[in-house]
Amino acid sequence: MIRLLIAGGLLVAGFATGFGTAWEWQSLRADSAALERIESEREGKVLQAKRVDTAAVGYEAARGSARTEFLTITERVDHVVQNPIYLDTCFDDAGLRAIADATAATGNSGVAGGTLPTPARPD
Repeated sequence: MIRLLIAGGLLVAGFATGFGTAWEWQSLRADSAALERIESEREGKVLQAKRVDTAAVGYEAARGSARTEFLTITERVDHVVQNPIYLDTCFDDAGLRAIADATAATGNSGVAGGTLPTPARPD
């Protein structure tokens, strides 16, 4: 009978030790998963910061290259315009040539880039 009690006590002690070890193992696994999650979030934030930095550098480069420059064009005309200018005519041939030359110097073609969208039809 004493042997049975000792065996039972050893069995209970073994189960308790096994339960404690299993509990500790689960705790370590949970801590490991939380550590991996935190590390993954940190790597994501570092990657996002790199993307933001790259975008900011690109924006600054584009902003630096696109500048508006105003030029004052003055030209002396050696002849007097003989024909009158009416309300329906804004420029004579010499004026149109001066405007065309000034437009060509800027590099803008004066042609629209695309068409306007069609308006939605009411149903």
